[in-house]
Amino acid sequence: MRLKFLVNSSWISLFANVRVEKTSSVICGENVRISKYCNLYIGPDAILNLGDNVWIGANCTIFCENKVTILKNCRIAHLSSIIDHDYRFDNSDDYFTKSKNSGAIHIKENTWIGCSSIILKDTCIGKNCV
Repeated sequence: MRLKFLVNSSWISLFANVRVEKTSSVICGENVRISKYCNLYIGPDAILNLGDNVWIGANCTIFCENKVTILKNCRIAHLSSIIDHDYRFDNSDDYFTKSKNSGAIHIKENTWIGCSSIILKDTCIGKNCV
């Protein structure tokens, strides 16, 4: 099943889990596909930018606390993770309430991210990469 959103022929599966905070931004190009069982979290003041013809395969995860940009004609194969932050580990017992270390992720045009890939903060992947 799929749910059409916006008016640009893009769709997101009814089985995807999407959470967009009030102060965040999602920019979606035309013909974007987000498959079943994907988890997308766009945190406060974060920006998720999906270009035209982006396809995100089943069971992918995108955690965006800063900025994730995926330009046109990119494919993200199933079970892949894109995470633009990590946690500060020091002598505290409560790591998850502290501020996070975040950076941007930029995936350029015509790139294919293979199955079960993990892309972390401060990563830029060039055009036409596999």
